[in-house]
Amino acid sequence: MPKTEITKLPETGFARLPTVLSSIPVSKTAWFEGIANGIYPAPVKLGKRISAWKVEDIRNLIAELGGIPMCNSIKRMKVVSNLQKTLDTLNKLELLIEKLNTGEIKASELVPLDSNLSLNQAMEKDLCLVSKGGEA
Repeated sequence: MPKTEITKLPETGFARLPTVLSSIPVSKTAWFEGIANGIYPAPVKLGKRISAWKVEDIRNLIAELGGIPMCNSIKRMKVVSNLQKTLDTLNKLELLIEKLNTGEIKASELVPLDSNLSLNQAMEKDLCLVSKGGEA
């Protein structure tokens, strides 16, 4: 397994995206998805149109990923992302169940926002449900 080239990073300060991605071999898209999912550190705004990452944060990330093949860290990022989506869905379902239990809405009133989908299809696709009389 090729080692990550941590030597390209300065000792201190900030690194722009190309430098970061030369040290952590993931795509730009995967990098920003990782930031959105809390896996990778967020950038710091240095100016109106300039963002960079603290070298310390990048070095800590590399140390954290040390010994883990990069493909496994990408798989881990996808697993975390999927778990977050599942947690979000469970939270929505918990709220829906609470509204059903309090009588705020009735199960017979639930319909998918996309009327071309069945209730089960909407739940599988994590689409919103609304009651016939308003929002769920």
